[in-house]
Amino acid sequence: MATFEDLTAPDTVQDLRNQTSPLLVNAFELYIPNMPGGGDSTSLRLRLLSCDNPIQMEISVVDLHTKRFYYRFAGALKPKQEISAVFQESANGTITASLQKWLSKTVSFSTGYNYSADSYKTTAFLYLIGVNQKYCAEVVMRNFWMSSYEMAALAEDREKNDIVDVTCKFVFDYVDFPVSFVVTE
Repeated sequence: MATFEDLTAPDTVQDLRNQTSPLLVNAFELYIPNMPGGGDSTSLRLRLLSCDNPIQMEISVVDLHTKRFYYRFAGALKPKQEISAVFQESANGTITASLQKWLSKTVSFSTGYNYSADSYKTTAFLYLIGVNQKYCAEVVMRNFWMSSYEMAALAEDREKNDIVDVTCKFVFDYVDFPVSFVVTE
């Protein structure tokens, strides 16, 4: 049986690492201020269950072979240009309806032709929310658009207010650098 001292002792670092409370875990928020296609709203703010890191850079290696040696040089900078995000919504699909209207601005479903990039690309902000529930980083993604989305399978016994997971893939041209990190108290 646990003693009073055991129950009231301060948490160790390992105890905090094992904590899975949503209030003590970093979270992501995706904010799209100018939603292409409009939908029910002109902006969209999503609290994400999971999200890829959009800040990844790779510099390729270029090999130059001479008669006796290989010389290696830095090649072109290749940034990551897509992220996958998962969020939840109710089964009535209000957010998904807005995403479908956005997707319809990308390609015409009746003709298969692409629209101008001006009609579907926008700027989006990805915020990292710290354990104190304050923004601690802001990533600005330019020429941001949705390339796909997928809802979880809808079962026949689903209630109207059930929560479903939606997975989206977004593509962007570049990220503003430097990424702003904010220390909040």
